[in-house]
Amino acid sequence: MKPGNQTIATHFFLSGFAFHGKMQLLFFMLISIMFLATLIGNSLIVVITTVDPVLHTPMYYLLKNLALTEICYSLTIVPKMLAILLVERKVISFTACALQLNCVILFVTCECFLLGAMAYDRQAAICHPLHYATLMNRDRCFKMAIGSWLCGVPVALGFTTWLFTLPFCGRNTVDHFFCDVSPLLKLVC
Repeated sequence: MKPGNQTIATHFFLSGFAFHGKMQLLFFMLISIMFLATLIGNSLIVVITTVDPVLHTPMYYLLKNLALTEICYSLTIVPKMLAILLVERKVISFTACALQLNCVILFVTCECFLLGAMAYDRQAAICHPLHYATLMNRDRCFKMAIGSWLCGVPVALGFTTWLFTLPFCGRNTVDHFFCDVSPLLKLVC
């Protein structure tokens, strides 16, 4: 395709839910229930691990951060997904799509690093039980959690910037219910 023959996409159509009528309402209700269950469950984990002093251990501190990541991840995807189920025109702006993808990558990357930190915590508890208190002190646990959150930022910014500087050609229909990497890569020239 010639460089002068391309148009700039200002929005994307999300075609992940191509249902009609009662199916959309059914999916809206089911996804809403699962979304609320996810938010309530993870919020309970955060509250209980914060309030109960017995649970102020590295394992529960990392679990609390994992629950916060899951809350943020769900809040990034599900509200737009629910809105798309209710409206006839399933559109997301170019900027909103980039922001959503950036947040998804950020929280997924953070979750991966947190799972690595949790694996280290359990390995230290099982393999070095006598040294566990010095290996996983409050300061190290805090640094591992903060590091997990901060390491996601350059990954998310770098990948999103790279993807959205690529030229999008042809149709601007994302074959998914949110802006994800694989469906967006299919739209790249």
